[in-house]
Amino acid sequence: MVMVKRSESDLSDDSHEQQFVDAYFDACAEYWYDTYQCKDVNGIVNQLRQTIALRYVDKMSLPKTARILEIGCGAGVMTIALARRGFEVDAIDHSSAMIELTKKHAKENGLENRIHAAIEDVHELTFYDQYFDLIIAMGVAGWLHDLKKALLEIRRVLKPGGYVILNSTHGHAVLNPLSIPLLEFFFRARERWAVRHNKANAPIPHFYLANEFNRCLSEINFKIVEYRIVGFGPFIIKHKLFSDHLEKKIQQKLQRLADAKLPIIRTAGTQNIVLAKKVIHKVSL
Repeated sequence: MVMVKRSESDLSDDSHEQQFVDAYFDACAEYWYDTYQCKDVNGIVNQLRQTIALRYVDKMSLPKTARILEIGCGAGVMTIALARRGFEVDAIDHSSAMIELTKKHAKENGLENRIHAAIEDVHELTFYDQYFDLIIAMGVAGWLHDLKKALLEIRRVLKPGGYVILNSTHGHAVLNPLSIPLLEFFFRARERWAVRHNKANAPIPHFYLANEFNRCLSEINFKIVEYRIVGFGPFIIKHKLFSDHLEKKIQQKLQRLADAKLPIIRTAGTQNIVLAKKVIHKVSL
């Protein structure tokens, strides 16, 4: 990944984009708690994403003294699950509403002594170098204005040999135009324009194909240990084509085919969930 010197106008755009993202998550904080209880396709995919991440955690057999950082803790659903496993968790988010919800849910579950929630910017973390054994950042990559800077910060505060669990989003990848190389340049340019000129009520996330995201991790010396692609629907870009019941049936069927490694389908899900390990090499900036 090439690093480009950025102008003051670029930095201003980043600041504006971050404020837009913060306002969006502040306004819909409760949704990100409720979605883990919902039975629609989005809820099912989010729940599956969390289940896979927690399976990765369980397979590590980390000691209870392990230092864990959750970036983008949201309403604290993953944070609570980690604390229930006996870990102490530093939970951070850039949204003040999300941090308040995490604190609230920690207290409601009697886990406030194991959860330390605070506002932080993943692009400029305040933690010491090589401090954490495990870092989890689910649902974060798409909302970053500088992915590489954030990943380098994650790498900085992670111990040598430590692990990260992250995910990237393909968008609606069953019919994702980025899967057609000849159209990739056009849609990348359109995405950048849309982010800068968006006048809708919600910010536009950045999408990454699985190979693209995994390559970015490898370039800053993370070793991909395992990754899984999951999640199908809503179908036909952002438009609802089927009933919730039928969409769930299609999602379940496509997921079974993907898990069976069926060509095309196995790489067509919306969520790329990655377990990676920090390896020790000099990083070229």
